[in-house]
Amino acid sequence: MEPQFRFSVWRPARLIRTLDYPVNTCGDEIFVFEPNRLQEQIYIWDPGPNDVFASLDKELGDEFRLFLLEKFDPGLAPEERSIALLGEAVGDLNSKLQKTMTTPWADSQQTVLQGQNDEVNLRVNVPLALLNHLLWIAKVFGHVPRASVTVR
Repeated sequence: MEPQFRFSVWRPARLIRTLDYPVNTCGDEIFVFEPNRLQEQIYIWDPGPNDVFASLDKELGDEFRLFLLEKFDPGLAPEERSIALLGEAVGDLNSKLQKTMTTPWADSQQTVLQGQNDEVNLRVNVPLALLNHLLWIAKVFGHVPRASVTVR
């Protein structure tokens, strides 16, 4: 099964030495290399085949997924898909989740041993966990100069 999406955070590449490249003189087009446009990946989140948006209201989940895919398309220039835009999107998701006030709890795959033979399932509120993870990304990488995000 294919992954639902891949979320990456990028920053401008820190080149240790100058890059040399061949100039294409065969055609009419002149290739202009812009080393300041190079990006390096500093964080990746690939939840695998799990649909992390399935825990949200269907309409909200579809809307948020579509927003992420459109606004953070890898084909856009890095300044058009900034980490600040992610912060705004997460803030919008937060306000929409607070309006619904119905975020279900579910059993997780993790259990803890309580007492001698009692295993207790650690329950999780998946919509809030998704929101907290995205908030964490926005806060941790928000200070990185010219950081950008891609969602595929």
